[in-house]
Amino acid sequence: MGTATASTEAVDRIIEDWPSKTPGQQQHPKETAEKMRAKYGEPDEATAERLVWHDNGPWKRTEVYREGTKHRFPIPHIDHLYQYVDYQVPTEKYDDLARFDGSVHAHRTEGELVATCHKEEANVLAINLAHDVITERKAVEEAREAYATINAKLMAGGSPPATQGFLFSLPEGDQRDPDVTVVTDRLGRNRGKLALVALAAIGVLLAAARRRRRGGDRSTGDRAARPSRTGSRSGGSARTRPKR
Repeated sequence: MGTATASTEAVDRIIEDWPSKTPGQQQHPKETAEKMRAKYGEPDEATAERLVWHDNGPWKRTEVYREGTKHRFPIPHIDHLYQYVDYQVPTEKYDDLARFDGSVHAHRTEGELVATCHKEEANVLAINLAHDVITERKAVEEAREAYATINAKLMAGGSPPATQGFLFSLPEGDQRDPDVTVVTDRLGRNRGKLALVALAAIGVLLAAARRRRRGGDRSTGDRAARPSRTGSRSGGSARTRPKR
């Protein structure tokens, strides 16, 4: 990527005050940062809010964030470890992917599949099961059950194969999808003309509204200047009938 690796001293200063406690004593951002450094070396990018490694191990990119997002599946934890692979997910599978795990996302334009959790092993598991859902090897509920079961073994100190590496071959070649152009030069010109017509119509409506307001103001003034018949009768002296 051509990026300069951050110095050890700089990273030490950055993560010094990162969160070191999470719900249920799950792995916290500072601990995750230290584990990624031990495994992949110092990050290629380091800011006060995140550390980034490019092309590290099986991942296209790994990001550790100082602050994360609460997630309750399969147990309460904080998503702060984002890990990406090149993988173009068919758009018709987006709904199934979302139902499987809200912390697994498809980036169509970039051609990426990303898993977010608090542990790398859990992200590996999520990518493996996401692939099973996308390729219809597992139904959504079946994949969710498998995730919960395998994750429980991981938490108990085991090393299930689905958490140690990808059980499929990642797609080769450019996975990006730039989509297609729908605004052509001709359509753009037509839209420009329509915009001018719309602006002219708005101008006409505004002018009409101003005329109505001015007309209303004159009518109000005329009514105010006109003497009130009721006022004249009440304001004059009362007539009395002559006594017979």
